[in-house]
Amino acid sequence: MKTFLYNIVDSFVGFLAPKHCLVCNSIIDKENQIENLNYLCNKCYYNQQVAGTSEAIINRMLSSFEADNVAITYAYSLFSVHKTDFLDVIHHLKYSKLYKVGVEFGELLAQKIKQESDVVYDAIIPVPIHKAKKRERGYNQSTFIAKGVSKVLNYPVKEDLIIRAKYTESQTKMNAKQRVANVKGIYELPKDKSFYINKTFLIVDDVFTTGSTINSMANELLNNGAKRIDCATLGLA
Repeated sequence: MKTFLYNIVDSFVGFLAPKHCLVCNSIIDKENQIENLNYLCNKCYYNQQVAGTSEAIINRMLSSFEADNVAITYAYSLFSVHKTDFLDVIHHLKYSKLYKVGVEFGELLAQKIKQESDVVYDAIIPVPIHKAKKRERGYNQSTFIAKGVSKVLNYPVKEDLIIRAKYTESQTKMNAKQRVANVKGIYELPKDKSFYINKTFLIVDDVFTTGSTINSMANELLNNGAKRIDCATLGLA
């Protein structure tokens, strides 16, 4: 009975406020919907370019860091977003307060993680933003991605394990070397060092570009005793 009533309510809401694809703006209905995705129609979903392998992603970091300074063991990413329309989805998540976008695609990202690895993580860490930027935007988009990953993998999301202590300018127009310099020394660990010893963490963010932000976080965690750091992003730029 509850399922029947839920379907009626869901159909009524869908009629009054139909869901639209964030890429092509077409109405999403039962005919063109991917299961559990409410913001991307099946055509746009299958048009997305799959991101590269973990090896390819980590090799990209070698253009910015010496091999000994690459702190990520394994990298997961869903889609290539270089000059693709999936950036529209990221933009809505980041600036339009469509939190559910992060959760839904976080769940999809988690399915990829399950397929590729059996690593057990002590915690999922969303890439933090500075408190000033959080006040300005109102939220951290990476937290909602992390929540989606957590729903599937059942590892806790911990936002208090590392903080962004310094406010820096946007890296959008910076080259690889400038990005590395921009994030140097900007993270701090608020907990006692003993908490991090021998822990395995998964860092989650929206887009992987050069990896400078994620690698800076990972090095800070490893320098304080963590055993292994992996990362997962929705997009690979």
